[in-house]
Amino acid sequence: MIEVPLEQIPNQIFEIILNNQDCTIHMFLRGDYLYLDLMLDNEPVFYGAICYDRTKILPVNSIFKGNFIFIDNLGRHKPEYEKLNDRYKLYYLTNDEVAEFNNLI
Repeated sequence: MIEVPLEQIPNQIFEIILNNQDCTIHMFLRGDYLYLDLMLDNEPVFYGAICYDRTKILPVNSIFKGNFIFIDNLGRHKPEYEKLNDRYKLYYLTNDEVAEFNNLI
């Protein structure tokens, strides 16, 4: 499990290498919820995945190896951009870690 660093802003785009995959992540606020777009090698993987606490962000199995989850360190609330990296942390999980996570929930 790798923590993905985020800024405390409502709209951000950044590049990161995860499990030898060149990823571009767009995290954005729509209404009261954060959403995530994922591009892999400049090709779209998923647009508009809603972010909840302790729930896999990418809802379908795709060409991307792994998944993302947010964890609320103080409860079980949806992530709020003003508290990213403090209360709400985003993690990347490999496929093996996703399988373990599925067994825990």
